[in-house]
Amino acid sequence: ANTRTDAYGGSIENRARLLLEVTAAVAKEIGAERTGVRLSPVSSAGAISSSDPQSQYDYIAEQLNAMGIVYLHVVEGATGGPRDAAPFDFDALRTGFKNTY
Repeated sequence: ANTRTDAYGGSIENRARLLLEVTAAVAKEIGAERTGVRLSPVSSAGAISSSDPQSQYDYIAEQLNAMGIVYLHVVEGATGGPRDAAPFDFDALRTGFKNTY
């Protein structure tokens, strides 16, 4: 779905950029201790999916951890659908985020 070629497309880092920039801005305003993020790594909402969700979301979890946000809310499965929608190692995602999961 992401066919951008600018600073917000292409690489894992670029595809995560908007989420990380917005999260950093929110944390700056209200504090990381009051900031949380919800992720749905395998949900295909709007028919959008990642070709490599594990690498993408492991990177995101590590970056959010480095920001020190207080929690990460992860939908483990398809939103409103089956939990086994796609192969994904949620334990690996959890390992990259040290605060409340």
